[in-house]
Amino acid sequence: MAARSVIGIGPRSIDLLPLARLGLLSSVLNYEGHPFAAPTDSLTGSLTGSSTGSLADSPEVWTLESGRGHRRNHWRPADVAEVAHALRTAIDARGEHPVVVLPYSPNRQQEAVLARCRPTVRSAANSRDILDGLHDKILVRAALRGIGVPVPASLAVHRSDPRTADAVAELGLPFVAQTRSGFAGKGTYLIRSPADLDAALAEKPAVEQWLLSAYVGECTVNFTAVVDGRGRVRVAPPAVQLGDLAAPNGFGNYGGNDFAAARDIDPAVLRLGERWTARIGSWLAGRGFLGMFGVDYVVADGALDAIEVNPRMQASSALLGEIELANGLLPTAVRHLAAFLDDEADDEADDEIDDEETVCEQVGAAQLALREHGGSRLVARAPRPGRYAVVDGRLVFAGPADGLLECGAHEVVVVGVPAEDTLLSNGATLARVITRERLVDATGTLLPTAHALSDAVRAAFDLQSPHQRHQRPMALLGRVT
Repeated sequence: MAARSVIGIGPRSIDLLPLARLGLLSSVLNYEGHPFAAPTDSLTGSLTGSSTGSLADSPEVWTLESGRGHRRNHWRPADVAEVAHALRTAIDARGEHPVVVLPYSPNRQQEAVLARCRPTVRSAANSRDILDGLHDKILVRAALRGIGVPVPASLAVHRSDPRTADAVAELGLPFVAQTRSGFAGKGTYLIRSPADLDAALAEKPAVEQWLLSAYVGECTVNFTAVVDGRGRVRVAPPAVQLGDLAAPNGFGNYGGNDFAAARDIDPAVLRLGERWTARIGSWLAGRGFLGMFGVDYVVADGALDAIEVNPRMQASSALLGEIELANGLLPTAVRHLAAFLDDEADDEADDEIDDEETVCEQVGAAQLALREHGGSRLVARAPRPGRYAVVDGRLVFAGPADGLLECGAHEVVVVGVPAEDTLLSNGATLARVITRERLVDATGTLLPTAHALSDAVRAAFDLQSPHQRHQRPMALLGRVT
């Protein structure tokens, strides 16, 4: 891997933090956020410029947010096309030097760029032909049932299907309605009455196919795993998922995760999760899939039901990698990269710590993903990224930091913060908060710590009406480092 330039692409630079810590990234192109410690002010310029980052081996980082001054909840097709164009520019700047492109989850535009740049460029990603089928919740649910993985009772319906109205009788109340595709809980609704279903259908008028599932509980645990080039599946420690604390209907919407809380789940249940995740990994390998994936399960009454397969890196991947680094393990994100490069690093690392159950026993780690709801807002004041103490409900800056490895026992790290004068779309990410404190218990119930941290971080922002925004020059991508 050292002989190649690695260009990472993601929704957030912080998702690639374990790779950046190990000096494996040369460049990062992403949609939102300020990445690594003590970032400079947002700049615009040529992608070929030299790095001005505060770390000697820090990658160049370019973000669409820094160029446009806008952080969205859903990035538009035009935004995706602009990042693909920037990818071509970044590749061309490296001439004949071998390049590896590592997308969080690739799209057709990125694939088209890569197809024109072979053979000096390799993609560390599954093809869209593989991924499109794996993003189909209806097809995946049927496939999991077919390989013997427990799943909730469900119906696949068209919005005009008469069975949609009969779902209450078949599934009972409440039940869960999901759009056929979606991620991070978007397009997921808890249906408590027939009127709720009507409202969900009305909110997504373009969605024809829906997956309706029996409600089996709200305590969700996520397992991350990686499939290597030989079809072997390695399962990482699990985390309890958090819902979006501020969402009007936070059910199903990703709001963070707590690795330490998973320790309190019945070990027999966790062993089942490892078993089903490994089985799902073997099924994915049979479809030609490589690299990282995640599975969400609902835990209830000593049983697990698989509800989602995420065929990609996840929002929890960076924190998992930090935990692994703290324990002398090769991060799962590095194993993901190695799987596509036929690298032997994965084999060498197997001797480091064979029993990964020790990981969560040694390091407590959790994170909150805070979002802003209630309409578009302008960031008039924001806390600088870094380490903080929380004193009397207020953040007190303690120094620059990237993530868990700099976080003290009674500190928090705030990252992914938008720059001042950034326009936030409704539902856009406000910040990510990393802590060693517990945020939920083993049932998924939020602890007072979670609400206190959320309140303290939100209080450090001043969000105003977008009408107060001054005009600013726009660029394709803005340079952060």
